[in-house]
Amino acid sequence: MTHAHSTVSSDVTVCDPLQRAFIQQHYGCQLEDTPKTLLRHLVGQCKARGNTAFRGGQYPEAVTQYSQAIAGVEDDEALFGNRSAAYLAQQLYSEAIADAAKAVQLKEAWPKGHYRLGVAYMAIGVAQCCTGPGQRS
Repeated sequence: MTHAHSTVSSDVTVCDPLQRAFIQQHYGCQLEDTPKTLLRHLVGQCKARGNTAFRGGQYPEAVTQYSQAIAGVEDDEALFGNRSAAYLAQQLYSEAIADAAKAVQLKEAWPKGHYRLGVAYMAIGVAQCCTGPGQRS
Protein backbone atom coordinates (compact mmCIF):
# COMPACT_ATOMS: atom_id res chain seq x y z
CA MET A 1 0.00 0.00 0.00
CA THR A 2 1.13 3.54 -0.56
CA HIS A 3 -0.04 6.77 0.93
CA ALA A 4 -1.19 9.87 -0.91
CA HIS A 5 2.17 11.59 -0.47
CA SER A 6 3.93 9.33 -2.96
CA THR A 7 1.95 10.50 -5.97
CA VAL A 8 2.51 14.24 -5.58
CA SER A 9 5.94 14.84 -4.07
CA SER A 10 9.25 13.32 -5.10
CA ASP A 11 10.06 12.97 -1.39
CA VAL A 12 7.33 10.66 -0.12
CA THR A 13 7.93 11.69 3.47
CA VAL A 14 7.12 15.37 3.04
CA CYS A 15 3.59 16.73 3.12
CA ASP A 16 2.29 16.93 -0.42
CA PRO A 17 1.15 20.32 -1.76
CA LEU A 18 -2.52 19.33 -1.83
CA GLN A 19 -2.52 18.35 1.83
CA ARG A 20 -0.53 21.48 2.70
CA ALA A 21 -3.14 23.60 0.88
CA PHE A 22 -5.93 21.85 2.77
CA ILE A 23 -4.20 22.56 6.10
CA GLN A 24 -3.68 26.21 5.17
CA GLN A 25 -7.32 26.56 4.13
CA HIS A 26 -8.51 24.84 7.31
CA TYR A 27 -6.48 27.14 9.55
CA GLY A 28 -7.02 30.20 7.34
CA CYS A 29 -3.37 31.11 6.96
CA GLN A 30 -0.32 30.51 4.80
CA LEU A 31 2.21 28.41 6.68
CA GLU A 32 5.07 30.50 5.28
CA ASP A 33 3.50 33.67 6.70
CA THR A 34 2.70 32.22 10.12
CA PRO A 35 4.79 33.61 12.98
CA LYS A 36 7.34 31.00 14.09
CA THR A 37 6.01 30.87 17.66
CA LEU A 38 2.46 30.23 16.45
CA LEU A 39 3.66 27.62 13.98
CA ARG A 40 5.63 25.82 16.72
CA HIS A 41 2.50 25.89 18.87
CA LEU A 42 0.33 24.41 16.09
CA VAL A 43 2.96 21.77 15.33
CA GLY A 44 3.14 20.92 19.03
CA GLN A 45 -0.64 20.52 19.20
CA CYS A 46 -0.65 18.19 16.20
CA LYS A 47 2.22 16.17 17.64
CA ALA A 48 0.44 15.86 20.99
CA ARG A 49 -2.78 14.74 19.26
CA GLY A 50 -0.73 12.24 17.25
CA ASN A 51 0.87 10.88 20.41
CA THR A 52 -2.54 10.53 22.08
CA ALA A 53 -3.98 8.78 19.03
CA PHE A 54 -0.98 6.44 18.85
CA ARG A 55 -1.25 5.50 22.53
CA GLY A 56 -4.96 4.84 21.96
CA GLY A 57 -4.29 2.53 19.02
CA GLN A 58 -5.78 4.99 16.53
CA TYR A 59 -2.89 4.71 14.11
CA PRO A 60 -4.48 6.29 11.01
CA GLU A 61 -5.37 9.35 13.10
CA ALA A 62 -1.84 9.44 14.49
CA VAL A 63 -0.47 9.46 10.93
CA THR A 64 -2.81 12.32 10.02
CA GLN A 65 -1.74 14.39 13.03
CA TYR A 66 1.97 13.74 12.51
CA SER A 67 1.57 14.58 8.82
CA GLN A 68 -0.05 17.90 9.72
CA ALA A 69 2.81 18.63 12.10
CA ILE A 70 5.33 17.76 9.38
CA ALA A 71 3.59 20.21 7.06
CA GLY A 72 4.58 22.94 9.48
CA VAL A 73 8.09 21.69 10.29
CA GLU A 74 9.55 19.45 7.61
CA ASP A 75 12.91 18.98 9.33
CA ASP A 76 11.91 17.44 12.69
CA GLU A 77 13.31 13.93 12.93
CA ALA A 78 11.06 13.01 15.87
CA LEU A 79 7.91 13.67 13.84
CA PHE A 80 9.15 11.36 11.09
CA GLY A 81 10.13 8.76 13.68
CA ASN A 82 6.70 8.94 15.30
CA ARG A 83 4.90 8.70 11.98
CA SER A 84 7.11 5.76 11.04
CA ALA A 85 5.94 3.94 14.19
CA ALA A 86 2.30 4.70 13.35
CA TYR A 87 2.77 3.35 9.82
CA LEU A 88 4.50 0.26 11.16
CA ALA A 89 1.62 -0.38 13.56
CA GLN A 90 -0.65 -0.50 10.47
CA GLN A 91 1.76 -2.79 8.61
CA LEU A 92 2.47 -0.06 6.07
CA TYR A 93 6.08 -1.10 5.79
CA SER A 94 7.32 0.98 2.86
CA GLU A 95 5.93 4.14 4.47
CA ALA A 96 7.47 3.20 7.82
CA ILE A 97 10.85 2.63 6.17
CA ALA A 98 10.67 5.91 4.22
CA ASP A 99 9.88 7.95 7.33
CA ALA A 100 12.51 6.23 9.46
CA ALA A 101 15.10 6.79 6.72
CA LYS A 102 14.08 10.46 6.58
CA ALA A 103 14.52 10.73 10.36
CA VAL A 104 18.04 9.28 10.04
CA GLN A 105 18.80 11.62 7.13
CA LEU A 106 17.70 14.63 9.18
CA LYS A 107 19.68 13.68 12.28
CA GLU A 108 22.13 10.86 11.72
CA ALA A 109 23.25 10.85 15.36
CA TRP A 110 19.69 10.23 16.66
CA PRO A 111 19.64 6.59 17.84
CA LYS A 112 15.85 6.31 17.79
CA GLY A 113 15.82 6.99 14.04
CA HIS A 114 18.14 4.05 13.45
CA TYR A 115 16.03 1.95 15.79
CA ARG A 116 12.85 2.82 13.87
CA LEU A 117 14.56 1.98 10.58
CA GLY A 118 15.84 -1.33 11.89
CA VAL A 119 12.46 -2.33 13.30
CA ALA A 120 10.75 -1.47 10.00
CA TYR A 121 13.24 -3.54 8.02
CA MET A 122 12.92 -6.43 10.46
CA ALA A 123 9.15 -6.34 10.02
CA ILE A 124 9.58 -7.18 6.34
CA GLY A 125 12.25 -9.78 7.05
CA VAL A 126 15.27 -7.77 5.94
CA ALA A 127 18.15 -8.02 8.37
CA GLN A 128 20.04 -4.79 7.93
CA CYS A 129 23.26 -4.40 9.85
CA CYS A 130 24.77 -0.98 9.55
CA THR A 131 28.52 -0.78 9.75
CA GLY A 132 28.47 3.00 9.33
CA PRO A 133 26.31 5.80 8.04
CA GLY A 134 24.45 4.60 4.98
CA GLN A 135 26.39 1.35 4.72
CA ARG A 136 25.06 -2.19 4.84
CA SER A 137 26.97 -5.35 5.53
